[in-house]
Amino acid sequence: MLRAVGAAVALPWLEAMQPLSALAVTPKRPKLRVGYLYFPNGVAKGGWEPEKVGGDGELLKLNKWMKDLEPFKEDILVARNIWTPRGNGHGAGTATWLTGGSYSGSRVSAGGASVDQIIARQVGKDTMLPSLDMSMKGEGYFSNSLPRNTISWVSEKLPATRDTNPRTIYDRMFRKASDGVTDKGVIDLVNGQAKSLKRRVGRIDQQKIDEYLESLR
Repeated sequence: MLRAVGAAVALPWLEAMQPLSALAVTPKRPKLRVGYLYFPNGVAKGGWEPEKVGGDGELLKLNKWMKDLEPFKEDILVARNIWTPRGNGHGAGTATWLTGGSYSGSRVSAGGASVDQIIARQVGKDTMLPSLDMSMKGEGYFSNSLPRNTISWVSEKLPATRDTNPRTIYDRMFRKASDGVTDKGVIDLVNGQAKSLKRRVGRIDQQKIDEYLESLR
């Protein structure tokens, strides 16, 4: 982590972070995290269907759209035939995707809290932010429709506050409002510490740090 007054930038994994031996550090239980990505109009047919699956559900061969998941295929479980009659389309389908509850447009109800918020109440205390809810800004006739633009619900009638601006999302993760950070780029604020770190790591790590910081600008 690179830190400056009022700003922090998380680093990617570097070779220098690798312990000299398996006994050099005490293994820690990783923090539990869960993420849900919503595709309102679905994906192309077959997009999430592996080319070959073993008898026990083991993924033997991924399709061309899933190839980026190849390094993680041993940890992936592809579920099929998940369906609920409660949200059968349009606003109801969006609003109840993670609630499984009964939708009511007349009284703005998603039927209950969404599963992501229920999980956040249990494990969110162990992470920097209990829940990070991000969304694209809707356009057109239904851009202001609450159920059509909300998948995360604190309760049946209270949607989770969602962020649509990448800048505010970044600020929530890496800045503290009380620190009075100006509009000067966060990367510029930690640049001095980045240079100091580069002097202490190998060439490959130096290149990785440069590429990573440049991608954040």
